[in-house]
Amino acid sequence: MMTTAVGVCCAVHNFGSYGPPNSVTTDIRNSVSAAVTKSRTTECHLTPFSGHVLLKIVMKSVADLLKNKQPKQQPAIKHEFQAYGQRLAQELHDLPKLSLYMKLAKEENRNLLEQAREHVLGSEKVKKPGALFMVKLKQLKEHTTSSASDSTK
Repeated sequence: MMTTAVGVCCAVHNFGSYGPPNSVTTDIRNSVSAAVTKSRTTECHLTPFSGHVLLKIVMKSVADLLKNKQPKQQPAIKHEFQAYGQRLAQELHDLPKLSLYMKLAKEENRNLLEQAREHVLGSEKVKKPGALFMVKLKQLKEHTTSSASDSTK
């Protein structure tokens, strides 16, 4: 991939034929570098040139940006229910819905979750284990709710 030059800005300061003092060049370089670092899409080069400071801003190629991108890290596990939710997501091969499983592990009855998990893992040739897990969990919750209401009558 080829990098594309965006532009060159001249005459940031005119310091005569000897160029800017080193402290001024350093100040300009630091302020420009700070702005460039925030954007992470460009790089800059400052060059003293016959009394002026040349600032060249160069766009990085998309391939360079993607190469330097760090992979998304898993969220930090601080509580037991988060670890259980993560294990559920891994066993059901449904990591994109990790937060759902963590929420279920926090709010739902653990016995119901375990029964639904065992049902899914015991089933063969399941195309969508996460969907089957949710259906079975819903059935178990309805069964538990109906049997609880029957026992109160």
